[in-house]
Amino acid sequence: MTAQEFICQCNIVSMEGIIKQAKKMPEDKLTWEPMGEGRTALDQVAECALICGFIPDVLAKREMPNIDEAAMAEFEKSKQAYKNLADVEADLRSGTEKLNETIMNMTNDELDIKIPFFGGEEWSLASIANLHGWNMQYHTGQICYIQTLYGDKDMN
Repeated sequence: MTAQEFICQCNIVSMEGIIKQAKKMPEDKLTWEPMGEGRTALDQVAECALICGFIPDVLAKREMPNIDEAAMAEFEKSKQAYKNLADVEADLRSGTEKLNETIMNMTNDELDIKIPFFGGEEWSLASIANLHGWNMQYHTGQICYIQTLYGDKDMN
């Protein structure tokens, strides 16, 4: 298995995992804000769908986008535009497919290229390609925690 295949497989497994956990939630809990301030499950899946959408450009241009206050406000507005899980799921699936196509077309040498990342760090393109899967795994855990807060303690 190549690094590209591994990253793409992880993206698919992570995507299916976050979708599974979100779908098992009652409709009213998808938009529930824990303690009145926490992020909703729908918001977290929307983040994954939107972030996935910009990673292919980062990999192609070898440059991170400018993330200023205006960009963050637009990002928040885009997340809020999602009103149901079906729309988020459709975008997450299509975005993951596009990202995986981009990753599969990268060479091993390209994966080793490092570019400036947020916070003054440098990340390899392999690490950036892997960011989507990692982000979905993180948010799957957050969604599972939300489930425990409303009483769903089932392991699945």
